[in-house]
Amino acid sequence: GGPDPEFDIDGRKIEAYAKHARFGSVAVGQGDMASNGTAEEDLGGTYVAGYSQVRFAAASLVFGPATNGPTVKSVFNNFDGLHRDDRFRYDSPAWRGVSASTSVAGEDFYDAALRHGRKLGSHQLASAIAYAHKGAGIDQFSGSCSVLLGCGLNVTAALGGQNVEGETSPISCYGKVGYNLQLLSCGATMLAVDYSRNEEVAQTDDLAESCAVILNQRVDPISSEVYATVRNYTLDRAGEDYDDLWVFMSGIKLCF
Repeated sequence: GGPDPEFDIDGRKIEAYAKHARFGSVAVGQGDMASNGTAEEDLGGTYVAGYSQVRFAAASLVFGPATNGPTVKSVFNNFDGLHRDDRFRYDSPAWRGVSASTSVAGEDFYDAALRHGRKLGSHQLASAIAYAHKGAGIDQFSGSCSVLLGCGLNVTAALGGQNVEGETSPISCYGKVGYNLQLLSCGATMLAVDYSRNEEVAQTDDLAESCAVILNQRVDPISSEVYATVRNYTLDRAGEDYDDLWVFMSGIKLCF
């Protein structure tokens, strides 16, 4: 319970859990809080190259022309719930695709979430919404919804923000439109464009925007994906004049 520099355990997930088909599941230990992922529901198939947390493609790049300007990660944030922590978590069983969860990691660190997933013939729907108390004076909300039609057209939207007592009230909006094609015999080809708008994430009156064109090609015989994206970042801050940032990213994802 107290500081002890000679003994330290740190991992991504260290927990014990019990699960029952009728009563749901409980988990104790280090793992995802209930609201984690609620701003990132995405059925478009381009998640590996672009999703609502747009800052990850260029997190530490600096808005110039000076080298001491703000970084991308300081002005973009999708406010995706609370992440991993030492917590107690309960998840209800799903009822008609709807499930509820809640977790607590301390007196000022707790959350609750609702999720929904359903297939309607060849169409799919996934959505989530959450509330989180992130320390004294910080209330956070997040939500997302994604629809994939049988023809391949897909639409994704996400919203997140915070109510910070006595300070700014940052908010993030995200939208993506995509289309999945069967051009090659090796797997689906997924195309998408997205847009993100982030207000007052770092300071009052900041406006940060990002848009991208995304390509993702699945190669099913070797369980891989080949992806590429071009993304633009802009920052509008009172009294400052920053250059746009352009990022090109490509790679291969191998699953095994």
